[in-house]
Formats: sequence, structure tokens, C-alpha cells
Amino acid sequence: MKKLYIALILLIHSVAFSFAITDEYDSAVHNAKAFKKPLLLVFVGSDWSHESRKLLTKLQDVDSQDVIKNDIILCKIDFPELNRQNEKQLQANKELKEKFNITQIPSAVLLDDEQNYVTTFGFVQVPPSAFARHIKETYSVYFALKQAAKTLGSKTVAELEKLLADAKALQNQALWETVVTEGMSRVENGVFALEKYSHLVAVGKEKCEEAQSLKRVISGMKEKLSIDARLQSAMMAFEAAKKEGDVTAALSPLEQVLKDVPKDHAQLWRVHFLVAKYLQDMHQAEKAAEYAQEAKKNAPEAFHKQLDAIISEK
Repeated sequence: MKKLYIALILLIHSVAFSFAITDEYDSAVHNAKAFKKPLLLVFVGSDWSHESRKLLTKLQDVDSQDVIKNDIILCKIDFPELNRQNEKQLQANKELKEKFNITQIPSAVLLDDEQNYVTTFGFVQVPPSAFARHIKETYSVYFALKQAAKTLGSKTVAELEKLLADAKALQNQALWETVVTEGMSRVENGVFALEKYSHLVAVGKEKCEEAQSLKRVISGMKEKLSIDARLQSAMMAFEAAKKEGDVTAALSPLEQVLKDVPKDHAQLWRVHFLVAKYLQDMHQAEKAAEYAQEAKKNAPEAFHKQLDAIISEK
């Protein structure tokens, strides 16, 4: 009887806290751990940010709550300008903002039931129920990836590449690193070495010893790389070379790879678009127009105006 009573209390508690956004972080963490549920930290400026108010309304909407139900605990991390906060909460919120590298208000950080980082969401103009479904689906992808990470050694290269794509979509550095490390141990595949090298370049470490070593490995495996990996490698070389202002040196390696890229490749238009913009900046109007015309064949309509402007300069 006592166990039944406790179970009922827990059930009532679960229902009660799931339908409101608390601003008590410690309490939210306690509930997340106790009920083994993910926690969504919603960083807002409640009295000055219009989008913050819309996000809070979206999360508390009946349709949104109908999707979330008791599955996610919500906690508001507020940064008001007019309404005063006590100094202790203000400092705690600032520390959370710094911890999760929040640079834009509003933002929402999703944590798992052990307080591990999952991903960060920005504000998007979609119906409440769609946004709530997106949060739940994202967590499902994370959970599957986290479980798969326990047995990476038994995964095929193709499976690892799929997990890598999921980790990148989440922008989850810890899981990305885990998958890349395992992938790099498969000497027959250069995709993961390229992925690691790309990351080092992105964070400004392209001249470090590890980056240079990876660059040599990738160079020696070009024939084994997939067309996607070759295109990524060529684009990185293009970005590095164009900083020197030498158009021929920047384009030659990329143009060699572009000959092998299928015309229906999903990212081909984007590559042509970037090259067209570069050539326009380098005052090579005729060649820029050629790339712009190629890009326009498959580019979304939203880019047509920019492409037409480049073509018209021919």
C-alpha cells in the first residue's frame, strides 16, 4: 500500500511539473534526474525580446504540451532588463549562459537525463506542435546515437558515416569526437581523417602538427575517398588558396574534382555559387557568370536574384 501511495505521488508530481516552465534550475535538474527525463533550458529575455515571448508562448501552447506531455522538463533561464532579479539568480543564470556558450537570445539547450549536452535550438517560425515534435525527434536521434556509441567497434564504415552525420546535425562535439576517433582507426577510409582536419582548420589550427599530419594522410588517400570527401577536400584547398589572391591556384584543384561530381549532386550548385561570388570579387566577370549559370540550374529560387546579378555583369 505504501509503494502504491508513493507511485501515485510521483505520477501526480510528474504531471504537475511537465505543464509549466519553472525558473528554478536546481529543482528542474533534480526532477530530470529523479524522473530520468531530458531537460530543456530556455534562455530568454522575457521583458524585452519579442521572440523570447513568442518562444515561451510556443512551448506552453496546448498543442505543444500535447506533444511533449510528460517527456521533457522545461526550465526558463531569464535575463530581464526591466524586471529585477535577485543577485544570486542573476549570477547563476549568467554562469549557465557562459557554460552553454549562449550567444543569441532566445536559445534553448537540450540536456539528457544525466545532464549531458544534446544540442541547442534557436527560435524558428513553425507551429508549436511542430517545434515540440522537432525537440522530441532530435532527442530520439541523440539517444540512438548515444546507445550506438557504446558499440562503435562493431559498426561498419557506412554505419559510422551515418552516425557522424547525426552527430554533426546535432552539433554535439562530444559524440562527434567519439565517432571520428573510431572512424580514424579504420585505415581504409579517409573520410574521418578529413573530418578531423576540417575541424582543426575551422578552429584556426590548420598549422598545428596534428593538422599537418592529417593533411599528408588525406593527400595520400585521394583515390580512396568518396566523391563527397574529395569535394570537401577540394573546397578546403580552395578556401585556403583564395586567401593568397591567386585565382589559378585556387581554382585548378577544385575544377579537377568538379569534373567527376555528378550533375545532380545536392551540393554542386552551392559550390558553383561560392566560386561565382569569389570570381566576382576578383573582377573575373565572364568566368563568374559561367559558374553562376551552372549554379542557377539547381539552386533554390531564393538565390536566383543574387545569381542573376552576377550573370548580368558578364
